[in-house]
Amino acid sequence: MNKINRNVPQSVKTQRKIDEAVQQALEKQHRVHLGIFEKKEQRIDELEQGLAQLTAQYTSALDQMGQRQIQRSRPPEITEGPSLRYSPTLESTNDSGFWVANWRNGWKWFSNLALTAIVAINTVPVSPEMLDALPPDIRQQVTIGLGVIGILARFINQSKAKPAPSLVENEVDDV
Repeated sequence: MNKINRNVPQSVKTQRKIDEAVQQALEKQHRVHLGIFEKKEQRIDELEQGLAQLTAQYTSALDQMGQRQIQRSRPPEITEGPSLRYSPTLESTNDSGFWVANWRNGWKWFSNLALTAIVAINTVPVSPEMLDALPPDIRQQVTIGLGVIGILARFINQSKAKPAPSLVENEVDDV
């Protein structure tokens, strides 16, 4: 009887090694993703507990002051979904120092534009012929009007909404 040659071709051996390496990489990636998910779940739980504590403190303080103006209501339940599985943080304001943090964008602020117009109206030389053609108190009236506009402009929200950070890009560094 002839012996049957059952040697496996080299290409099949290589493919098995590749399949095994891919399977190991997928399992490792799955473990990493589970770890990230668990960390995010823990963080969400911590934030919910902190929110509940702060709400309790705030409501008790309002009750003590006798000025309770908000209704007692339970915060809405968080439902599962891709957009709700992260916790965006508020930008903290830096109150240290004399200058505001974004002073380089000051030229865009409506109030600064109004103040600049006030300075321009009161310092730019105007010919006597032009002053004779205008009403006598026009400079003062325009200056007062621009001052009022400048004060009101301080209350306009000029900040643009920032999109929430993506979890997919940042999560690899957490593990």
